[in-house]
Amino acid sequence: MEHFNKIDPQKEDLIQEIIRREWDMFQDVENIGGRASCQDDWETFHIMRYSQAAMMDPETLKHYEQDLKSAAAIGRNLIMEKYAYMMEFTDRDYYEKNLKEHLPGISEKKAELIEKISSIMLASEKSFCQKHPRFAQKGRPLTSTDMDMTPFYAYLVGELKTYSEATLTALFHLVERMESRGQSTAEVIHGNVVRLYGYDSVQQAEDAMERSSR
Repeated sequence: MEHFNKIDPQKEDLIQEIIRREWDMFQDVENIGGRASCQDDWETFHIMRYSQAAMMDPETLKHYEQDLKSAAAIGRNLIMEKYAYMMEFTDRDYYEKNLKEHLPGISEKKAELIEKISSIMLASEKSFCQKHPRFAQKGRPLTSTDMDMTPFYAYLVGELKTYSEATLTALFHLVERMESRGQSTAEVIHGNVVRLYGYDSVQQAEDAMERSSR
């Protein structure tokens, strides 16, 4: 990936292995309405998952890779679990009646870590959306479920709930360090996305959106 040629080769290999494992799990996700078209869209899946993983440090990535390995070894599908956890926000009745009892419980420690991480990342996403409104309009709503699109917060919390305590701890230390240095998780992730689509920056992508709308 030419846009990420500064990433350490070992981190690159780790990211690619993680995405391969996630993709395999994604293929086995069973949707209520049948197979989703996004399950056949490797390119978009790879770009989105790579963009997020590239934000993480090697310690967090190694813990998460182990989560995926451990889950696969006992027949758990973390991607399927993520979507199930998301239903708590998008269809709470269905979640309570059909999904909750089948999902791993969330310990108090994990809940605390999820709250801390999601608070930092949601604030970062809000600031990003205010800075790049045109770009943000093309994405997910932050918390509202009024639109026909799963909100950012539901995706974030749903995924964090699938992480082990070790992964959450490493991720919390990472986002806390980034915040203390004035680094934005949202700027990094979205910056990765636009570069993989061929732009040099989010601003350049926004400018291209504005020109295409005229």
